[in-house]
Amino acid sequence: MMQEEREGPALVIILSLIYIILSYAISKSLGGGLMEFIALLLLLIPVPGVAAFLYGMRKGSSLGSFLVGFVPVFIFFMSGALFGGFERVPLFSGLFLGICSGVVGYSGAVKKRGERDWIVFALIAVLLWIFVMLGGML
Repeated sequence: MMQEEREGPALVIILSLIYIILSYAISKSLGGGLMEFIALLLLLIPVPGVAAFLYGMRKGSSLGSFLVGFVPVFIFFMSGALFGGFERVPLFSGLFLGICSGVVGYSGAVKKRGERDWIVFALIAVLLWIFVMLGGML
């Protein structure tokens, strides 16, 4: 039972470390075109949100699945600001996109409970995420 309780925090830590490495690589322009391609894939789709959705469907924990989606995205923008790679408003971007990713995770927990609202939450959050990312790339 103790292992099940550690699954959420472990998932948050793993995703956060991946996104810290990604923000460092982006801010320092490491890896050239390959890193930009990987960053584009990982940022165009809310990967922490998808992981949080799956976690929410498995566990049914609303807060836990929200945090699995929110924390890595927020840490990505804050660490990118610390590394000097993001010139725009990273706090607002981190909060907004973190909330979008967290809502995708929350919708997984809603689906686990059998409610039908989950599709609205997930669809709106993913569309907001994609539009903000595409708007930021222009």
